Amino acid sequence: MELIDKQWLKLADSIRHQLQTYRIQQYSDLRSLIYNVSLPQGHLEMIRQALDKCSYKNWWAAAKKLTLKAKKSLQDIPSAVSKLEYALAALDPPLPANRDIYAELKQIQEEFGRLEYDQDENILSAYTDPIELEDIYLGDFQIQLHLSHISAMKNNNFLKVIALDPHPAACNDAVTHPHVSDEYLCAGDATASIQNALINGRICDVFILVRSVLETYNSLSPYVSLNEWDGISCYECGYIATEEETFYCESCDHIFCLECSSLCHFCETSMCISCLTSCPVCEISICESCLQTCKECEETMCESCLEDGLCASCREDKETDDEKETKEIKCEIPSSNQQVA
Repeated sequence: MELIDKQWLKLADSIRHQLQTYRIQQYSDLRSLIYNVSLPQGHLEMIRQALDKCSYKNWWAAAKKLTLKAKKSLQDIPSAVSKLEYALAALDPPLPANRDIYAELKQIQEEFGRLEYDQDENILSAYTDPIELEDIYLGDFQIQLHLSHISAMKNNNFLKVIALDPHPAACNDAVTHPHVSDEYLCAGDATASIQNALINGRICDVFILVRSVLETYNSLSPYVSLNEWDGISCYECGYIATEEETFYCESCDHIFCLECSSLCHFCETSMCISCLTSCPVCEISICESCLQTCKECEETMCESCLEDGLCASCREDKETDDEKETKEIKCEIPSSNQQVA
């Protein structure tokens, strides 16, 4: 829905109300943060009083245990103080006025050229131009700001990034951008800046920062790296390989990388290692179709290990039997010098 001035004013008031609700929650959280800072200090005061008693009564073993407790209490203070300082700094800027938020909405319109508001879902949307990173076309995106989630802000759950012309990673259809998975943005170092911009009512900066993340590739933290974007996932090990580095197994109908595939030594059919077997005699790789059976013992092996349909063991047994039979025949035939009775 395109916005007109009256709707913009109403929307600005709604956004300010959400920010005000969040600000109230910040003050509530502040009480807990102050308590976390004061608690270790209370512990240290009790330890000091106990050490006075130990010193007076010469309880040096007990004093040693108290020093360990003091160290632990000290370790908790820096983190608690840091969180309190951050929370106090976030409360410094005053809550933006309706006119300031109205101006931000106008600025989004000028910056992006298209601004829409879904009143039923309470979603404000801006649109990017088509994005290409390192010669990989990713298409254009709709940046959604879910206004109803502002008052319960956590991470970047108030944002969604929708691919309008999806070109997802080959290995995962849910990853439409190296930093977008299931329509949620991993903003990395920009996360705090995006949240601060929203808390302070700089709505246009929120959209600009998100667009900047989409137009920038951080090779240290992608869901899928760009050099694997158009690759194919090996069915066995999950390795992302280029099309030239993969083989199709004609037995199980899956695609495998070079490490997980091989060829039958005889028919040269490409197969995964799981679908190939090895000859029990010479141990070469062979597919089930190329295995042959010994006519005598019915053991399976490759044709190179058979001779006249027999394995080496059966051939040896046959030769032994043939020799024995030949000897028996010779014994039954009388010699020429033997006299006939």
